[in-house]
Amino acid sequence: MKRTMVFLIAIIILGFSAADVQAQNLTGRWTCDDGGTYYLHQRGNELWWLGESKDNGATWTNVFQGQIAGNQIDGKWADVPQGRVMSGGIMKLQIINANNLRAINKTGGFGGSNWTRQGSTVPVAFNLNGLWKCNDGGKYYVRQIGNDVWWLGKSGDSGASWTNVFHGQVSGAQVNGSWSDVPHGRVMSGGVMVIQVVNANNFKAINRTGGFGGSNWTR
Repeated sequence: MKRTMVFLIAIIILGFSAADVQAQNLTGRWTCDDGGTYYLHQRGNELWWLGESKDNGATWTNVFQGQIAGNQIDGKWADVPQGRVMSGGIMKLQIINANNLRAINKTGGFGGSNWTRQGSTVPVAFNLNGLWKCNDGGKYYVRQIGNDVWWLGKSGDSGASWTNVFHGQVSGAQVNGSWSDVPHGRVMSGGVMVIQVVNANNFKAINRTGGFGGSNWTR
């Protein structure tokens, strides 16, 4: 019985870990320990890249296409004749977190092993569940289920002035969704909103329509 419980707990933990990884978006500019720059584009569970050596790809330029499954990416790569080197092979990548990748298997003499995201990094495995306060004076009851974020927001007078609801989807460090007032309060409006997750205890609206008043939330 004890072994069964341990096994079930391990499955649950691994399931949550896989969900966290899939919620991340690897699109962006990355550097690698081979000295190159890599331009990644994630489309759903599919990942593409262009990699160029530090001399603008004159020594080597490679392309990659792979499939994301949990915290691993399985794919193929090939050099293209923008550079002098010509090779190709298969590659398995480990997603360490939203800002770091590592090759755990590679063929064809591929030089790089570790990638780091450049520019704006994203929060790693955040969970937005809880009670949040906003600079509109309201309280927000936020629930995150996988990639889905829901909330109930109420004005400081227990929602008599306004009460709104929201639903959005996590994409990297952002949440894209729609909101609407409901007639628990007097104000009636609605619109779309894009939220930037700053860290585990702060997020902010970077785009909003419909006259939404708040812009910064703190857990």
